Amino acid sequence: MSYTAPIKDMLFVMKELAGLEDIATLPGFEDANLDTAQAVLDESAKLCGEVLAPLNVEGDRNPSSWKDGVVTATPGFKEAFRQFADGGWQGVQHPLDAVSAERYLQLDRDGKTLWNGLASGDATRFGRSYKIENYYEALSDAIVNTVSSMLQSAPFQRALSGH
Repeated sequence: MSYTAPIKDMLFVMKELAGLEDIATLPGFEDANLDTAQAVLDESAKLCGEVLAPLNVEGDRNPSSWKDGVVTATPGFKEAFRQFADGGWQGVQHPLDAVSAERYLQLDRDGKTLWNGLASGDATRFGRSYKIENYYEALSDAIVNTVSSMLQSAPFQRALSGH
């Protein structure tokens, strides 16, 4: 099975729709630029296309299993994970304090743009373990702080007041 990542499309979305250049102006996002994004996407596409995608058929034929407390991985998965780790992907981590950046567009009933901008917020209650509830907590915290920063911004308050 082959896979070719749609890198050109991904970069278009990051630049034109997500506003990567605007995001790079926010504290903590200074390295968020197209060159970095392309480098990460190129290497990720190589791993996905050359190592992971070929395992899909084998995974369907011989799925991983758990029996008597022992996990048996699909043939090839252990080697694929080794390549994943050796490539440094296991070491690509988020900071202990996660940050959320959101683009908001506020329209009135007639479709007139009242406010269009970025807001960001930090997750201050982030745990160090990889338990899923820690990610939910960090994401929730970051989003609450992001919305709070947006609501406190003078341009957004002017937009809400109609001035």
